[in-house]
Amino acid sequence: MHAVSLVIKRLYPSCRMKEPLKDTVVQVFEEHEDSVYAVEWSSTDPWVFASLSYDGRLVINHVPRTEKYRILL
Repeated sequence: MHAVSLVIKRLYPSCRMKEPLKDTVVQVFEEHEDSVYAVEWSSTDPWVFASLSYDGRLVINHVPRTEKYRILL
C-alpha cells in the first residue's frame, strides 16, 4: 500500500478506497482491414480516440460506456 493511502486510512478510517483497475482487454475493435500504425486520443474528449491503418482507413471510436462508468465510479 502506498504511503499516501496509509495516511488517508489513518485520518479517515471509515473511508473505503477503490482497488486499482487491472490491465485487461476492454474491447476488440475490428474495423480495420490492414495493420493499424497510429492511434491518438482526442484532445477535446478523453473518451474518444482515432486509429489509422496502412490502407488509409481512419476510424473514430469511443471507450464503451460501461467501462467509462467502471473507471469513474
